[in-house]
Parts: sequence; structure tokens; C-alpha cells
Amino acid sequence: DEVEEAFDGRTRSWAREMDPPSGLLGKVGRGSTLLEQMRILLPDNEVKGLVVCSPYFDEDGEALDKLLGKFEPAKTEILVQKKYPGLPKTAMLRLPKNVKVVPISFTRVAENDLERESFVHAKFYAFSTSDRITVFVGSANCSRAALTIAGKNGNAELLAVQILNPDEFRNNYLDEISKLEGVLK
Repeated sequence: DEVEEAFDGRTRSWAREMDPPSGLLGKVGRGSTLLEQMRILLPDNEVKGLVVCSPYFDEDGEALDKLLGKFEPAKTEILVQKKYPGLPKTAMLRLPKNVKVVPISFTRVAENDLERESFVHAKFYAFSTSDRITVFVGSANCSRAALTIAGKNGNAELLAVQILNPDEFRNNYLDEISKLEGVLK
């Protein structure tokens, strides 16, 4: 029901016009890490920015460190739901200066017309290059088991790939998530 609501073209205008995925990455029992698969699809040394949206991170932020180290974006925003913080404070305090942790919320209207904050369970990694944004969206949290462990020792994960312009990215991914005032780090 929640998936159908999230992609309901009657209430989500972007869902009516959404392009199909540009590709699919996955790891189920074998294969290279999702980070390695992402790297193959992104131009070398062209990542200018990164937006990470994940409700869960490793306790020590190891997967996030590897993500930042592999792609070296000039600036990064990590979207973290303030009410349900999934990024441990110890990991947040170790982040480089070019990484901002941005508090977010998502509010929906229930059948009784009352607004309530909902848990943001979405996971996406959006890489900006000079003329496009490559978005990897799917099941993978920002964790070792999801992103950095190859083969059967890691999680089974699936990520759809979309290549968008900045306006499409904002309309399709960011418009329904409210950025709150301030920065957590």
C-alpha cells in the first residue's frame, strides 16, 4: 500500500511523468560491491556533488567514508531525518568540512486530513557531474553490508539507475522532502 501511495500518479504529479530507470545494479549472493558497480557507471574524476538519503548508516560510518573516498565529491549533503536520526553522532563529527548533514522531514496527510510526520525510508545516492545527475535508488542503506561487501557475505541489494537533469532530480526526488532550518554538522 505504501509503495502504491508513493508512486500514485493522481497525488504525485512526478509519478505520472517519471521515466523508466536507465539501468539496474544488483548483488544477490555474488558479484562486485555496489560501490564498484556505481564507479563503472560514473565518469572518472567528474563527480562534483553528492546527495545521500538513507535512514541507516554503519555505527562507525565506514560505508559513508568509503563512498566519499571513492568518488571525492567537492560537496556532499547527507539528508537525515531529525526525528529518526540514523547517522551516529560519532560518525557525523568525523566528516570532512565539505560534507553537510541536513535535517529533513516528510509530512503526509492521513485519511482524516491530519498531517503527520512519516519515516523517510527512501535510499538514494545522487551524483552530480557537469551536465547531469546520476541517481542510484533502491534498497541499499549506507552500510558496509549493502555497499562495500562483495558476494554472499553482504546484503542482497538492488538499485535502479536514473540519469536526470538538475530540475528533474529536484522534482522527482527532493520536492516532497522538507529541508529543515540549519545544518546538523
